[in-house]
Amino acid sequence: LQTVSAETDTEANAANIDLLWMLICAVLVFMMQAGFMCLESGIIRNKNNINVALKNISDFGISIVCYWMVGYGFMFGASQSGFIGLDNFLFDPSGAAVSGPAMTFFIFQSMFCATAASIISGAVAERLKFNSYLIITALVGTILYPVIGHWAWANSDDNYGGDLSTGWLYDLGFIDFAGSTVVHSTGGWIGLAIILIIGPRSGRFGGGKIRKFSPSNLPLSVLGVLLLGFGWHGFNGGSNLVLDDEVPLILLNTFLAAAAGIISKPVISRIPIILIDIAISPDNRIIYMSSERRGLIFSDDAISRLTVPASSDFQIMHSIKMNNPPKTQTMRISNFCLLYTSPSPRD
Repeated sequence: LQTVSAETDTEANAANIDLLWMLICAVLVFMMQAGFMCLESGIIRNKNNINVALKNISDFGISIVCYWMVGYGFMFGASQSGFIGLDNFLFDPSGAAVSGPAMTFFIFQSMFCATAASIISGAVAERLKFNSYLIITALVGTILYPVIGHWAWANSDDNYGGDLSTGWLYDLGFIDFAGSTVVHSTGGWIGLAIILIIGPRSGRFGGGKIRKFSPSNLPLSVLGVLLLGFGWHGFNGGSNLVLDDEVPLILLNTFLAAAAGIISKPVISRIPIILIDIAISPDNRIIYMSSERRGLIFSDDAISRLTVPASSDFQIMHSIKMNNPPKTQTMRISNFCLLYTSPSPRD
């Protein structure tokens, strides 16, 4: 009896450690909101940095509330033909046998929803009215992100009070470990759709010339990059959902990816056929950090440019007159690769 009791206690302690790990990682992902705010506010013009800062804190609040009210139910509720969930609205697992794990899972997933919404902020910086942005954020947290998330991740909560239902993408064999497609690609494509409608920033293009805007505070942007790198360890490490021997490899790939991105920036910028704007190097750092979501930096973002002569991300955005300030990483060439594969930091 004592042996059985000891084994039970050990299993309970292990489960509690897993929950603690996920909560720590959720806090790290929350730190990325500060990183996004610093990156964007510092890289745009002075007259708009307060507006962008307010957008970043507002989209967090709106996306989380909308996700709690409706979005979580659409994403992890009982699946209807693998397309959408239709229960668990106004999320409240109190009283359930797995209430602790369920609440932990919700907290972690809500941080992902906030990240998807925040990506859009960078894409539309300096070109979209504040109230319009809030409406878009509400739509993202309520329906757009949760539905796409359901297609791939509906069964991610199986050990956290889920009902074992799966989405149609998962049933086809699609796997997205840490959100390169579900989070970053979704936010990027929504941002691209918006800027295709509203057009470039006023004065960006004219008379056959491309006007270059001066950033307001590059050191602040660099601080944002460092905060994002800090939070990314929670994004990737927590996506394992348990603290086991796979986590060290995940974190190793994450910070090596960030380091490789820093090194590859000056190397690629000296290749004549590739035109990269040196002045916004913090944003370029994020280009490569976005590859952390897919585990392979240099062969994802960087090689995508090298294999398409004279068509860097900036040239493409210039050609359609949509060049943006920060966080357009998921709209670049590498995003098209996400239509076919979504490798993981565990690989």
